[in-house]
Amino acid sequence: MRIALWTPLYLSLGILVLLFIMGAVADWRGKVAAKRLVPWGIGVSAAFLGLTALLGGKFIVFIVYAATILLSTLAIYTFLAATHRLKGAAVIALAIILNLAAAAVQTSNLSLHLLVPFDHNGLFHLVQILSTAILALGLLLGMESAQR
Repeated sequence: MRIALWTPLYLSLGILVLLFIMGAVADWRGKVAAKRLVPWGIGVSAAFLGLTALLGGKFIVFIVYAATILLSTLAIYTFLAATHRLKGAAVIALAIILNLAAAAVQTSNLSLHLLVPFDHNGLFHLVQILSTAILALGLLLGMESAQR
């Protein structure tokens, strides 16, 4: 039952993370370059899923996979921000940094008592909510500049 539940979840997570780099490549090199990466992205997602299954569903596989892709995406958006090639790129880079910080919190044993107690997983989700909101703002800024 655990395998039946986690397999589609890992596949979804793998594709979701890969969409970050696809969007970054589209912003950096254009839509045509990003489209050329789609078959490779499907292959990478399948390899991630296969490796996860091969290693018995170890979550560390996802952490390494996600960190590698997100650090690459962070490098692209940092470059785009530094060269002023995309409005909102610095905001997107901040969202990625928060996303990576959330992952670090999730792998820790941190806990915090606000109104209710939050363990490391609860804190991860709080940081992830903030990261998602900041990411949405960065994407909105980038899309506004692209329409002009």
